[in-house]
Amino acid sequence: NISKELSPDSIRDITGDEFSSVEDGKKVCLLAVILSKSVKTVKSGETMAFVNLEDKSGSIEAIIFPKLYFECSSFTEPGQTIAMIGKISAKDEEVPKIICEQIVTAENFKKLRPDFSPNTPPRPVKSAPPGLYLKIPSAQSREFERIQSLLSVLSGTTPVYIRFEDTGKMVAAPKYLFADLSPTLISELKRQLSPKNVIIVT
Repeated sequence: NISKELSPDSIRDITGDEFSSVEDGKKVCLLAVILSKSVKTVKSGETMAFVNLEDKSGSIEAIIFPKLYFECSSFTEPGQTIAMIGKISAKDEEVPKIICEQIVTAENFKKLRPDFSPNTPPRPVKSAPPGLYLKIPSAQSREFERIQSLLSVLSGTTPVYIRFEDTGKMVAAPKYLFADLSPTLISELKRQLSPKNVIIVT
């Protein structure tokens, strides 16, 4: 029984009996099933998600901002079980929500848990290095061929990182495929891959 072995927080512990008793900004660790998900495209063209999580004790909404959602979108679908670390958002009279900071599959929860301690300030989540991040179906896909050709023509000095959806692996592109972050290149990448699959980290 994975939830018994890992002893994550329960949603009931997080929400409490009265919303006023919830500690805004408190770090929490959850193992829960995704009941539903809705996505939203922000002004930058990136995609964020709102997921409704449930465990045996209750349910709660969690918010996944674009940079994290880019990393975990493939395993945050309804019906899937995830492990996550986040912060409670309980401002004013609103229903408490969780702002997600780290998300992994349930099987990888043991790797996530050591980074979390309710009694001490958590270590900051390691941020992604600056660069251009692309999500591509597979290394054998036509999209990958087209993107390589595009990057070789519009080359520059910005590192490029590619995540393949079929394997979930991320690879660093060789230097000759480093990007020139021109509007022309970014526009074409978003056209070919869709805006949610093109992320610039500065």
